[in-house]
Amino acid sequence: MRFKTAVPRLTSPTEGKFLQAYEEGRVFKVTDSVSGCIVGMTYWEVTPNNTMYFGPFAVSPAFQGRKVGRLMLGEVERLARQRGLRGIDIKVIDLRTDLVAMYTAMGYARTGSSEYPPEAACKLTRPVQFVDMRRVLHYER
Repeated sequence: MRFKTAVPRLTSPTEGKFLQAYEEGRVFKVTDSVSGCIVGMTYWEVTPNNTMYFGPFAVSPAFQGRKVGRLMLGEVERLARQRGLRGIDIKVIDLRTDLVAMYTAMGYARTGSSEYPPEAACKLTRPVQFVDMRRVLHYER
């Protein structure tokens, strides 16, 4: 598997944000080295809190459990450390308790909650929100 930049094909109100991230080299995808198919994708941005936010974070169902997500998280951490940032932030939908548990096991801690985008929430059958999580990066002195 390898990292490549990708042109997102989006039609949501956040399309401009993702296209700008792509143009700035802040969108990457993981492709299968055999088939060339996209198996994972995310984008990242540096926040005003001197942390790196990444998301949406997606791995093809056919490749889940094959360390694609860990490969992507490793790249996110490498980029954050390269920039000297103090942590990595992610938002996880509260319905995915398995993902909250996985990120907790990887050193992320809950920092609060935030609203799920109303334009996306209207398609769901029950109320949801994001669980905000952060992993603090430690540096050797």
